[in-house]
Amino acid sequence: MKTKVLLISVAMLIMVLPVMARESLYGIQLGFHNPKVAKTGFIVGGSVGTAMDERFDVELSLDFYRKSYEETSKIYAGGGGIQPNNEAILLESSVLMLPLMAHARFKVPMSEQFGYPVLPYAQVGFGYIMSWNNYKNFADKIDDSKYFGGFGLRFALGAMYQVGSSSRVSLEAYYMWASLTREEKDAVEGNPVRSELDMSGVGIRLGLHFSMSSSN
Repeated sequence: MKTKVLLISVAMLIMVLPVMARESLYGIQLGFHNPKVAKTGFIVGGSVGTAMDERFDVELSLDFYRKSYEETSKIYAGGGGIQPNNEAILLESSVLMLPLMAHARFKVPMSEQFGYPVLPYAQVGFGYIMSWNNYKNFADKIDDSKYFGGFGLRFALGAMYQVGSSSRVSLEAYYMWASLTREEKDAVEGNPVRSELDMSGVGIRLGLHFSMSSSN
């Protein structure tokens, strides 16, 4: 229910904002995310939004993060000569995360005061985060997949550099709060059990941004 309400709100925001916008914004970002429950992995995302004025932007973003882990054991083939390296896969584990967020970006124009094409900014984002955790243990014949979800918050500090009349590159560091949960029944007692997956962590990203002036 919470996810449905959020998606409806996002759709309404997408329809309303272009009417108010000075210019439309589009961006692609790539970097690293280091969550508490998994190792550092790539995170890639895209954003679309509007520039309300020279100091304030509003954007919607969708990011993709995935990290996998594999435990293996070497198998000795025996014999002589050239032998291949053989490994038995004992278990596989992976986590996939999709943060869908609305962002407010506060910019500090420096070109007017100092003549530098650098634009420092602070950004706050809020939205819904979805995650799938997959676990396979081949020795014990366990194949388990679980969905986690919850609201999250992201705070970022960064700077943009003007490379063209309507294009910028950016570098930012962020921290994302993402404590995701799921509820299920205990297999034996039948009592409700709440599980938590903490995907909170720091990250750093490079971005490429484009703008298009509104015809209004």
